[in-house]
Formats: sequence, C-alpha cells, structure tokens
Amino acid sequence: WMRVWSTDPLQCSQSNVKIVNQIPPSLSATKRLQELSRMTFSRVLQCHTGHAHLGSYYTTFVPEEDPRCPCGESTQTREHILTECPLFEDHRHLLGDGEDCQMRHLLGTAKGIGHLAQFIEALAVFTKLSTT
Repeated sequence: WMRVWSTDPLQCSQSNVKIVNQIPPSLSATKRLQELSRMTFSRVLQCHTGHAHLGSYYTTFVPEEDPRCPCGESTQTREHILTECPLFEDHRHLLGDGEDCQMRHLLGTAKGIGHLAQFIEALAVFTKLSTT
C-alpha cells in the first residue's frame, strides 16, 4: 500500500480523506499528533476522515439526525465549520490566514494540523452537543 500511495496518493483515498493525503501513511501517529490530548487527537482524526459529529456524516450514516448547522446552514460540513460558519468567526484566526487556512493545508500539513488542534481545543467543534 505504501508503494501504491507514493505512486498516486489520491487513488488510495475515499472522497472524505483525499484532501488530507499529503502526509505519507505511517503505522504510528506523527509526533505532532502524539502531543495532543486524547480528546483533541480523536477530534482531529474524526475531522480528517469526515467521521465526526457533522451533518454531512449524519446524512450518510445516521439519517435520523438533523444535518443542519446550528447557524442555519442546511448541511453542516467540516469545510463549513472551518471556513465560513458565523458561530466560529471569533476563533477562526486560530486557523491562520491566507493559504494557511485552506482545507488542504489544515488537514494535510503538520503546521495546519497544529492550527486545527488549537481551533478544536478552543471550541466544542466536531462533538455531539448536548440537547439538555
């Protein structure tokens, strides 16, 4: 699989993870990921794969859940949360600016993962919010 990945990394991915396939596969977590708390690590990983508490995930895997974002967007996606949701505007600076805050950078580079982890640690994103 490593040979196949090095030849065509996009071929080895499903659509949700194609964007993060810039870092070669490894049998262990990268140093940056090992430094994260367990909760942050799991939420970063869930964001990477698209298997997080998101409307886009619910649409496919948990259709009885409401896919809307609390801001009113019809389907909550990781791109929506990271780049445009008004609920997180005050903390979006944690993701960087310009090219640093593009999805490909946030999900596929060590620096971007660091920014993503800071954003996740500061907010309750990619978690199932309590309804009580």
